[in-house]
Amino acid sequence: MPTLHVVDRYADLRDRRLAARLAAEDAAEERGLDPFERITCRTHRNWLHHCVGADAHVILVTGHRWCRACERPVPVVVDELAGQVLLRCPGCGRFPDSPANRLLVQVCARALAVAQGRPDGLRRRRPRPAAPAPAGSRRAGPRDRRGCS
Repeated sequence: MPTLHVVDRYADLRDRRLAARLAAEDAAEERGLDPFERITCRTHRNWLHHCVGADAHVILVTGHRWCRACERPVPVVVDELAGQVLLRCPGCGRFPDSPANRLLVQVCARALAVAQGRPDGLRRRRPRPAAPAPAGSRRAGPRDRRGCS
């Protein structure tokens, strides 16, 4: 029986974590992973959040990076420091709300998290400040507990 020679299509990539993830997602896609759920891009051989702004990622049929109301492509802004992915239509100024664009934002945020070495899809969260008390109400503080000894 002949031995199959497997070529590492990503051997030339310096980022070995990226190369490993690309290869793993290629294999997963062969087993049924939805290509739109990848956090890497097989075409550009990169993390999705690094190349999602390329014209190849505008898909009119599915609505990825497309504003159906204005019938135009939508740019993507990735803020790596804040960990945010934003889409805003230059025509109407709104987020082009569609299942495809919601998924795109979610997948790009996961790609950003993984590329930065954070657990898959988990963002660092800052503690939220306590919500202000409703107008007219008074919260009891540690020194103001009436009726407590």
